[in-house]
Formats: sequence, C-alpha cells, structure tokens
Amino acid sequence: MVNTSPSVFLFIGTEKYLKERAISELRSRLLDSSSGELDYKILYGSDTSADEIINSAGTIHFFSSRRLIVVKDFDKLSEEDTSKVITYIKNPNQHTCLVIDSDGASILEDEPSISRYAKVLKFAPLSDSELSSWIKKYLSMQDKTIEDDALDILKESKGADLLNLSREIDKLTTFIDKRKSITGDDVESLVGKSVVASAFDIASAIGDKNASKANRIV
Repeated sequence: MVNTSPSVFLFIGTEKYLKERAISELRSRLLDSSSGELDYKILYGSDTSADEIINSAGTIHFFSSRRLIVVKDFDKLSEEDTSKVITYIKNPNQHTCLVIDSDGASILEDEPSISRYAKVLKFAPLSDSELSSWIKKYLSMQDKTIEDDALDILKESKGADLLNLSREIDKLTTFIDKRKSITGDDVESLVGKSVVASAFDIASAIGDKNASKANRIV
C-alpha cells in the first residue's frame, strides 16, 4: 500500500501543549502499540547533530509501519547541521516520519522552498477569545463549567500557557469534586487572586495607611 502521510512535519510556534497533543496523535496513528519505544525517538537540537538525526531517521522500523522521530528545539542546531537536515528533508526516508519542532520560523525564512517538502503546522498562542473557548471546551470534556469571573481570574493569573492552564484546571476540577461549576472564589482559593482586585486592595490599604496589609497583599 502506498504511504500518503507526510514524511516530514514542521511544528512552528511556542504553544507547547498543542504541539504535544499533535505528537501524541501522530504516535497513535503511526505506531503499533506493541512497538513501545522502539519505533519512537526524541532528540534535542542543543545536544544532537544532523548525522544523529539522519541516522535515526534511516534506521529500520521494528513493529510499526513507520518510525517517528521528533527533534525538539531545532533552532538550537548549528547552521551547518541545519543545512544537512534541510537536504535530508528534500529527500526523506518514506518509512520514517520526522517532526521538526522549532519555536521560531527561521528554517522557513532561510529556506522558503522547504514548505514544498514538509507539512507546516503553526502553533501560536491563542487569542483571548480562543483561550476562553479552549478553557470551556477543556472543562466540558470533564462535564464541568466555569463562571465568567472565574474564567477572567484564571486567564489573568496563568496567561495563555495551555500546559500550565491544563494543570490548574485539573486541580480545580478535583477541588470542586462533584460540584459542576467553578466559581471565582474557587480560583482565588486554589490558583491566586485577581491582579486587578489585588491592586484595588493595595490602593485601599495605602489609603488607610496600613503598610502591613499592603505588604501582605503584595
């Protein structure tokens, strides 16, 4: 049977949670459950070389129909090694799926033609509205909801890092137990108080000339 899946993926962007989800989906799709770690390898640009990447990609697969090689922090690879890997990408081993994971898009800027040989997926931080939708969807999969003020405090406290957010949401769902909806008080108790609310409290403490209270809030 002809293999129509891409042999090379470029994961571009800083959103690590979504990247890990994509890698997990590739593992489920490409690797046989009996292969364990034999057909899967992770390398890091800071402590690997082009030769190691290319040799790993050329190694014969064991139980799965393809090997999966992931190179994280690819932008830390030397210029010479990057050039060698780009040459490989233009003529890859069809029995290996190579994932190039890079925070920046320098590989595309330096070699625009690379997009003809690899499937490019971008993983940028979510916008505010996208982040709200993601949190609600994540909670809905656990049959939970979140009140609007709690949602605002959670985003304000943890930002757009989905990996950190997922951990805090998991803690919150455990915290509220059988209760269905997460409240602002829940988030402030477990994650932290709103910076905006704290700023008003600090201003009030200063107005009351209560230095110890202001320091406690800070």
